Amino acid sequence: MAGRTEDLDLKVGTGGVFNSGRYKDRLEVDSAYVRVSTGGVVGLCEADRLRGKASTGAQIVASRATDVDVRLGTGAHVSHSGCF
Repeated sequence: MAGRTEDLDLKVGTGGVFNSGRYKDRLEVDSAYVRVSTGGVVGLCEADRLRGKASTGAQIVASRATDVDVRLGTGAHVSHSGCF
């Protein structure tokens, strides 16, 4: 996924994947609100601000520069290792 948006409201269901390939850094987002269900994966390396919830085992990939405020369920995490 590539492009630019000011606001992103995203819901990824159980086991779903959004923008997790090698091009995940090409989607620029000013402010994102995400809800990621169990085992879901979201890649938002170019988000300035990230808010939301991640259920059990969900993974969110974001830049270290991203302002992150995500409520994490058991085993869910925000990773920075996938962003360059």
